Amino acid sequence: MDLQSLNNDSLSAIVAYLNCSDALRFSVVVRSFHTIAKYHALHYVTLSSYGALVNFCRLMLSSMSHRLASILAIKAKLWIENEAEMADSSWLGPPPVPVKEYRATGALFADVLERANNLRTLTLNRAEVWMDYEPRIADAVIALRNLDELILRDVGPTVSRVIHRMQSTPRKLGIPEVDGSLFFVHTSFPLDDHLRLPFVSHLIVYGNMALPSVADLVRVFPNVRTLDLGSGWVKEPPVLGMEINWPKLEHLEGRPEVLTKWRNVTPVHSVRLTIDFDMSYHDNPKTLDGVRNAQPMGLAISFGSSADTTYWSDLASVSRRLRYLSLDAYGMRYSKHWQKDLKTSIAAIVPILASADIVCLKILCCPPEHKAADMQNIAAIDLAEYETCEAIRTDLPHAAASIPSLRYLSLDVYACIGEPRHGTVEHPLDGRTYWWQYDGPGTEKVARTIDPARGERIAAYLHSPAYDCRRNLK
Repeated sequence: MDLQSLNNDSLSAIVAYLNCSDALRFSVVVRSFHTIAKYHALHYVTLSSYGALVNFCRLMLSSMSHRLASILAIKAKLWIENEAEMADSSWLGPPPVPVKEYRATGALFADVLERANNLRTLTLNRAEVWMDYEPRIADAVIALRNLDELILRDVGPTVSRVIHRMQSTPRKLGIPEVDGSLFFVHTSFPLDDHLRLPFVSHLIVYGNMALPSVADLVRVFPNVRTLDLGSGWVKEPPVLGMEINWPKLEHLEGRPEVLTKWRNVTPVHSVRLTIDFDMSYHDNPKTLDGVRNAQPMGLAISFGSSADTTYWSDLASVSRRLRYLSLDAYGMRYSKHWQKDLKTSIAAIVPILASADIVCLKILCCPPEHKAADMQNIAAIDLAEYETCEAIRTDLPHAAASIPSLRYLSLDVYACIGEPRHGTVEHPLDGRTYWWQYDGPGTEKVARTIDPARGERIAAYLHSPAYDCRRNLK
């Protein structure tokens, strides 16, 4: 039982078993734990609302000012509007937060950043907007010396100034744009011709309004190992299909259509495609050319009900080095017959993979949330889904055994929104991960369950550059 759910009467009954001396000692210990836990909580702070940011700044600048130097991470994920967006929506009434208040809060946040001089991680949503409201925020970020991770979402001239002048050498740098179809975005993000940031190994860049093309990014960030291009569009290189030389590039993420616009000179160890593309594949089979150019050992994709035999055949042969394959049936969550669609897809995938050299296959699925209209028949619906999930969990290891090279298999069922699904009967797979290891030669091998934690470690190894597909996996 959660102690926080106990009321005062229940807590009094528990403490009543202590004598006075023990009760006094217990109170001292509890106060010490409270103080230590409170200090620890302030090491890593995530702020998801405007009110949370205001309260945090006021707390840290008053009673907790002595802890400012102990803050290691601030992730300000809240959303704010700039003046242009407020003007566009003025017909709806006055803005929830006026510009004057944003400026005042920006000043408080700048005060915090100026004194949090040991900060290792900083994420700031609508960074350009905040820096327009309070320029001292930009100066404070520039002055930080110990940042290992810096993500400034919503870029423009001021964020560009921060990137040019920052005194930190962050390993991970994110400069994604916001969606230009929904929000006001800057079209200027100047990068000096002589700017070089060789310390950045993990680069996050979304958007095609202000950010430069990949050809310019490789000049500024020559030592990138992980490149995340998000699920949107990025600016095309000056020559379609041009070769880019990122010699250390290991992991690549992005839309399949975006990855076809250029190719890296050296192969990339792993690729993750960030959107379902089985529907667009039928219109343009060259959608997979980006993966084909990368020749990855690890590939992670999501797919929907439109994936057919032609699609899977092309996918299985997309890289001669492919050993790790992660398939997320995320697109099926919209289907009324997701269980049938998933079983059909598995039945189509397995025979095709028999001709590939897949060592590890991971299948993920996200059951749809029950709608209000389903609640009257919730018991019957849950029972049917329960039986289907049981059948998938039981049949999958046997079916996948026909893939000669397969050594490891995983089935992961997760909630799309990160919360348990509502229903009177819990699915046997909901929120669980299953792993199997195959023992024995060829198609005669037998599956046995292994600890999911061990399975995830194996998957991480296969997904890392440490794995060499030319050597047998021991």
